Amino acid sequence: LEDKRTLEQNARLWKLYTSIGDWFGYTKDEVHDLMGYKFLRFQREIAGEIIEDIESTTKLGTEKMAWYQQQIEFWASQMGWGGLDG
Repeated sequence: LEDKRTLEQNARLWKLYTSIGDWFGYTKDEVHDLMGYKFLRFQREIAGEIIEDIESTTKLGTEKMAWYQQQIEFWASQMGWGGLDG
C-alpha cells in the first residue's frame, strides 16, 4: 500500500493552485476543481449507467500526488504560466 501524500506535498499543491489561479484569473478552489477534472477523472458504472467521478486528492499516495503535480505544472507551463518560482 502506497504512503499517503505528505503534508509538504499538500502545501505545495495549494501553492500551485494559487499561483496558477493568479495567472489565469481563477481562485485556488476553482483551479483545484478544474485540475481534478482534467487529471483525476475516471468512469465507473452504477446500476448500468456510466458516470464520471474525480479521485480525491486526499486519497492520493505520494507517487500519484507527485505525478499529479507534474501534470498540472506541465499543462500550465504550456499555457504560458511561469512556474512557482517565476
